[in-house]
Amino acid sequence: MNLEIIGILAGLLTSSSFLPQILKIYKMKSAEEISLPFLLMQLIGILLWLFYGFTISSIAVVFANILAAIGIFTLILEKLLYR
Repeated sequence: MNLEIIGILAGLLTSSSFLPQILKIYKMKSAEEISLPFLLMQLIGILLWLFYGFTISSIAVVFANILAAIGIFTLILEKLLYR
């Protein structure tokens, strides 16, 4: 099996882990329990991984971190919206 496919599947699973939190915040209209410094640190880490993925030309790393960045951006927007 191609290792890149395993990487893409792993990235899809870990990146989609933000979805339940996004939905919970949207439903509750509250993001009080989420730490903004945590989200910002996650975003910086994800952006660094994305840069790394482009540098080594890894579709799996790029794909996973684009999805994760979308999730983190969504959480940050919800955090700011539902203060």
